Amino acid sequence: LTPLQKIEIARKGDDSLKCALCFDHDPHVIIALINSTGFGLAQARLVAAHHQRTEALEYLTRNPSFAGDHKVQMNLRRNPSTNALILSRLSRNKTLYQLYTLSSTQEVNERATTQARAALRQKYERSSPEQQAAFIIRTEGRCLRFFYKLGMETETARLFEHHKFASFVLVRNLLSFPGLPPEVL
Repeated sequence: LTPLQKIEIARKGDDSLKCALCFDHDPHVIIALINSTGFGLAQARLVAAHHQRTEALEYLTRNPSFAGDHKVQMNLRRNPSTNALILSRLSRNKTLYQLYTLSSTQEVNERATTQARAALRQKYERSSPEQQAAFIIRTEGRCLRFFYKLGMETETARLFEHHKFASFVLVRNLLSFPGLPPEVL
């Protein structure tokens, strides 16, 4: 079929044809498909997993209902065609713990992992000392491996003075952290 015929099918075709068009390489066909009335999460997940052109992937993430879906996000993070703009859109509203999970997973490509780690460091730096301490405690200090160059602020360290250490893993990770202030020891 010509690209114009595919675009026409994307706009008015039945659902089985629309699912087949999710594998098309032309971004104009994918954009027409996204704008069609029958386009849903099942098709968005297929496009996120298999489409190889960034224009269509960026257009897909402009829709919050598609960009907010966990499976669409994971498919985009696995897709080698996903660029830095898309990855930053996906990380924008994540919590520290969600970014930590994305930074630690082996299920995504290296570019997505690197971007998630950078977003985690930025979010950690902008967090309050209370949020930082709570995050370190929740992850039992495992997150500290991403913050070697950042160190630990004195306000965050002071919060550990009042914490009852019941986790050996947390103590071990704190002690192996080179940016640990002496007052925590």
